Amino acid sequence: MNSIENKPRGSYEGKCKEMMDAVLGAVHESMIVLSADLRVVAANSGFVRATGVASDEIVGRAFEDVIANRWSMPGLVEMLQDVVKSGVPVDNLELTHRARGAEFRTLRINARRIAHPDGGEPFVVLCMDDVTVARRLDRVRDDLLATVSHDLRTPLSALQGFTRVLIEQHDLSPEKTREYLRIIHDEAQYLNLLVERFVDHVV
Repeated sequence: MNSIENKPRGSYEGKCKEMMDAVLGAVHESMIVLSADLRVVAANSGFVRATGVASDEIVGRAFEDVIANRWSMPGLVEMLQDVVKSGVPVDNLELTHRARGAEFRTLRINARRIAHPDGGEPFVVLCMDDVTVARRLDRVRDDLLATVSHDLRTPLSALQGFTRVLIEQHDLSPEKTREYLRIIHDEAQYLNLLVERFVDHVV
């Protein structure tokens, strides 16, 4: 449930709470609002799912305690403290960590300090997006491109070499000409096979 605490909806603060709940509900990534001392003010359903902590047990707790059983990111709390003090935002910072009892995960972090509507201590808005699968696909794509580019050089070199011989040497015997044409044909078929494999992997 994306809520903070029930306030009179006609009050200015109540309207701020409604607006904050609406923003949290519209974001699919894990999003959380923290007080200046890094206690949870509000959290969206994405954050609740990611941490595995019941929504009614999150608000008011220290952020470090909420994520302790799920994520091991000791530098994250210090980073958020710096955001509170300096006001310098964190943009698209990727942190890799080992989730408790699971594999390594990569989270993309964005954090902003926002002013309190009544002039009190500021809040910190933290958004965390799990980009583990995307980064894994990036590595697979890079490996595939490296492999394909390496494998393409051999048939391309053969095609260039033998076509150059056929163009420049006019005294080749019919047997040699047929041999070179057969090699060109075979390398072209192999090149076509590489392209088909590449397309299958990409698609």
